[in-house]
Amino acid sequence: MLNNKKAFTLIELLVAVLIIGILAAIALPQYQKAVKKAGFSQAFVLGKAVNSAQKMWSLIHGDITPLNRPTWQDLDISLPEGFVFSTKGEYYRAVSQKVSLDLRVDTEGYNEGFVVVGFPEFGQAGSAAQMFFLTKSDRILCFAQKQKKISVDLCTSINGIFQKPFDSTYDIYIIK
Repeated sequence: MLNNKKAFTLIELLVAVLIIGILAAIALPQYQKAVKKAGFSQAFVLGKAVNSAQKMWSLIHGDITPLNRPTWQDLDISLPEGFVFSTKGEYYRAVSQKVSLDLRVDTEGYNEGFVVVGFPEFGQAGSAAQMFFLTKSDRILCFAQKQKKISVDLCTSINGIFQKPFDSTYDIYIIK
């Protein structure tokens, strides 16, 4: 009599597990990078919306200066759920688990309000990348930490074009 048992051998199972492990080791870092880029893109859209609301406010109330600047309550915008609002010295902050938004004003005499978008997951001090939305001059800058490749990837993922070094730590990218 013939015994026709159909089963996988131990070697075949080990090879299958090895292939799955290799694929997972390659895919997981790429997935994490894609998630960071998606979060950065969402923050970019949110920053643009806040900047537009700040522009609308300045059309009604005049140039944004240290003595004439909007608070979060003054802006005609609703941020997504989960933001906590505070005042940090000379600027107003809204922070969620994934992003921080600051309403700031130029103190160098340019009468320029701007929105700063940062990422708490990188740590407030030394964020890997930050976006600056300049209200009056209508420019968007992305500051990328030179030592962190992910920060350059984030700035270039939203069509950032290298402009110049800011200092020994950050490079500036102009967003078109």
